Amino acid sequence: MKNNKRMFIAIAFNREIVAQFIKAANVFREQIPDKAIRWTAPSSLHLTICFLGERDASLIPNIVNALDQSVINQQPFKVQFKGLGVFPEKGKARVLWIGIDDTQNIRSLYNVTLRKLLGIMNIERPRFSPHVTIARIGNNLKKDTFEDISLLTAKHRDRLFGKMMVEKVTLFESELLPSGPRYSVIHESMLK
Repeated sequence: MKNNKRMFIAIAFNREIVAQFIKAANVFREQIPDKAIRWTAPSSLHLTICFLGERDASLIPNIVNALDQSVINQQPFKVQFKGLGVFPEKGKARVLWIGIDDTQNIRSLYNVTLRKLLGIMNIERPRFSPHVTIARIGNNLKKDTFEDISLLTAKHRDRLFGKMMVEKVTLFESELLPSGPRYSVIHESMLK
C-alpha cells in the first residue's frame, strides 16, 4: 500500500505579516459578517508557489533535492503585499485574496522550482497568480454580500498590507480535517 501525502510548496509568513493580515481580515469580517465566508486561520496563511497534490511519500527526498536546487542561486528578496481582490473576477466570487505588488522575484522562483520539479514528476500548471487567500466564500452567501464584497475590494484595490523578506521556501504537508486544513512543515530550503 502506498503512503501518500498531500503536499505543496509555499512561502511561509513571519508573525508580523500574519498579524497585519489578521488585523485587516478582522476589520473586513466586521464589515461583511456573512457566515458563508470562511476566514483563513492565522496558522494557514501562506503564499503557494506550487501545489503538488497527493504524492507517494517515497518522492519526498527527490522533491526536497529539487527544491534545494531551485533556490541555490536565489537571493532573499522583499515582497510588498498590496491590493484586495477575488477569484474569479467575474461571476460569483469564491476566494478573497491579498495580492503582491511586484511579482517578478516570486515568478522567477516559481519558474525555476517548476522546472526542477518537472524533472521528477508531472504537475498541473494552472496560471500562476501569486496571492494570499484570506477567506473562502461559500455557496449560501446572502445576495447583498456579493455587492458588499465588490465594494470592499474596490475600496482596498491599492491598499498596502505590509512587506517582508522572503528567505526560505517551504515544502508542506496538507491534511484535510473536518475543522479545516492542517499544514505541517516537511522541509525548508533557504535562499542564498
